[in-house]
Amino acid sequence: MGLLQGPEWTENASELVQQFKNRGAIVAPQYGKQLQSLSAAGTNIDTNIDTADLVEQQIQRLHGSSEPSVNSTGVTLNFADGSSATAKSAYLTMLPYDLAALDDFGGWEKEYDNWLPAKGGAVKVVFGWSNISESLGAQLNLSSCNQGRCERLILDGPAEDWLVRQVWLWDAQTIMVYETAPYEPEFDVPNYVPKYPSNRIAKMSREEGMDAVVKKCLGEIRNATKLPNLKEPDWARLKVWPWGSLMDGWNATAPEDGLDNFTDKISRPLGDGVPLYYGNSEAARNGNNHGWVEGALEQAERALVGLTVELRLQDPPFKPYDPNRYGPEYPAYYDPTNFSTLNAYAPPPPPPPPPPPPLSVGLATLVAAIVASFVVGTVSVLAFQRFSGRGPLSSPGTATFVEMQ
Repeated sequence: MGLLQGPEWTENASELVQQFKNRGAIVAPQYGKQLQSLSAAGTNIDTNIDTADLVEQQIQRLHGSSEPSVNSTGVTLNFADGSSATAKSAYLTMLPYDLAALDDFGGWEKEYDNWLPAKGGAVKVVFGWSNISESLGAQLNLSSCNQGRCERLILDGPAEDWLVRQVWLWDAQTIMVYETAPYEPEFDVPNYVPKYPSNRIAKMSREEGMDAVVKKCLGEIRNATKLPNLKEPDWARLKVWPWGSLMDGWNATAPEDGLDNFTDKISRPLGDGVPLYYGNSEAARNGNNHGWVEGALEQAERALVGLTVELRLQDPPFKPYDPNRYGPEYPAYYDPTNFSTLNAYAPPPPPPPPPPPPLSVGLATLVAAIVASFVVGTVSVLAFQRFSGRGPLSSPGTATFVEMQ
C-alpha cells in the first residue's frame, strides 16, 4: 500500500528535485521513474547495513559460503528524482546488466560475465501503408500471420553495407525488419561501419536519422523484390534493444551442475532473508527460454513460492518447481500446473437452488413439445454440418448431402 500512497522525498534535495515533488503521487511512484538503488528495510534491520555488503555476501554464497542471510521485513526503493518508497516485498524484472547497474549492485556484473553468453542486441523497424493495395504484402501476394499464413522474406545483398536481412509480413499493410547482432566494441568510433545489419541500422538511425534508414531499407527491398515502383510507407517506427537484451542460453564455459545454484542466488540478489526478488527471461534456468515470455514466467514461478509466504497467503513447505524432480517421490515440490493448490483461496460454494414446484399437466405437455422441437432442430443442424463439413478447401462437387429423416 505504501507504493500506492505516493513517494517520500529526500530532505534538502536540490532545486531541480523539488520541482518534481508531489507530482504523480496519485499513482504508484515506480510509474515513469528510474530506479537508482535499493536497500533492506524493517524494524529488525541495522540501519548501518550496506547494500553492497549484502550483494557481496550473496555472491559469496554462490561460491560456497554458508554465511546466514540478514533478515528484513521490507525493501526501500530509491528513485533518481529523489523520491523513495518502502514495500513489504519487491519483484524486479529488468535485464540482468540493468540490475547490475543499480547503485551497489555492480558485483553481479562479473558473475554475469561468467555465466551468461555474449551480449546481444536487436532492432525492429516497422513500415506501414494506409492503403493495403500499396503494401509490400499485396504487391507480392504474400500473407501475414493474422491472415492465416505467416510468410516472410530473407533478403541478402552486399555484405559490407546491406541492412534488410529478414522482413516479416506483420499484417496486411505492415512489414517489420527484425534483426539481431552481438556487441561490436568499435560501434561508437566515428566512420566505423558495423559488421552486422542490426548494428548498422542502429548506428545509422543514431547518426543520420530515421529518414536515412527508411530510404536505404526501401531501396534494398525494391531492388531485391524487383518492385521499383513500391511506394514509400506512410509511417515507420524503430525500436532498438541495447546489447545485453538478448542472451541466448548460457555461457559455453558455465558448468551445467552450477546453473541451479546461480539462478537460485540471482533470484534473491540481496539474500534469502531480504524480500527482494528478481526475474527476467535472460536469467531463466532453461536457457532455451532466454528472450521469450516462457522464461519470464519460469522466473515468476520460481519467485511465487517465496512471495506467497511474504504476502501471508499460505505457508507451504514447497521448494521451487523442478519438472525433472516432481512426482510422488518428491512431494515437497511445488507444481505450477496443479491448480488444486488454489482451492484454499476459493470462496465457499453457493447453496443449492430450491427444488422446482410440481408441474401441472398442461405445463408438462408444453415442456415435452419444447424438447421434441429441440431434438428436431438438432437433427437438421447435423444434416447441414455433414453437407458442409469438409471445410472451405473442399471442392463443392465432392461434398455429399445425406438427407436425414
